[in-house]
Parts: sequence; C-alpha cells; structure tokens
Amino acid sequence: MIGSRPKKNKGEASKASVRASGVSSSGEQAENVLLGFNANAYVLQLMAAGAEKPLMDYIDEQSNKKNLRLYRGVRNGRSWYIIVEGYYVDRNDALAGISKLPNAQRANRPWPKKVASVQQEIKAYLAK
Repeated sequence: MIGSRPKKNKGEASKASVRASGVSSSGEQAENVLLGFNANAYVLQLMAAGAEKPLMDYIDEQSNKKNLRLYRGVRNGRSWYIIVEGYYVDRNDALAGISKLPNAQRANRPWPKKVASVQQEIKAYLAK
C-alpha cells in the first residue's frame, strides 16, 4: 500500500523518522528511506540510467513525484541511478499499483522489484 508506514528490518540501524512519503526523492535521504523499508515489501522500478541529472529532471516533471525515489546502485562497475515508486506490501499490490501510475510512467513498462534487491544495490553502491 502506498503511504503505509514501512516496518523496519531487525538489526537495521535506527533511521530518523523513516516514512514512506513526504521525503526527498533522491540522495541519501531517499536511500535511507528505502533501507528502512521492510525487505519483503515491493516498489515499482520505473527506469534507470548511468547519469543522475536526467532522472532528477524526469522526477521534477512528474505529478506523483512525492512517491518517486531515486537511489544509487552499481552496474558493470559504474554508478547506476534507479527511479522507484511507492511502497507495496506484496507483489500483487505492486502489480495493481501499475494501473494507478500516470500514463507516461506506465508506457515505460514498470515492474515490481523486491525491496531486498533495492537494499542490496544501495549497499553495494555505498561499499564501493
């Protein structure tokens, strides 16, 4: 469910006021929010690229930008930037969430992505 308060992972360092919405859409704050999500939950991956600025510009143009987060990962040894949307308790909720996205985002063929995978990508980036 979008807007639901995510459950923290056991053993995860306490994050100041981690919430599913109303936070910066990119950078460390967005990554901290994603790291605080329940690892068994899902987000929708909208797009990814090797440059951050075009994705930030894309987010700024979106009507649902408060639900979008940009995080950093690593692909082929290089920085990779990924936009995800929402917070869904399971894969079926995430699939249902696709129909609620703006048309332009649906046209990019978003897909459900397990939060555990997102968290692994963020941690790989932070470790490099």
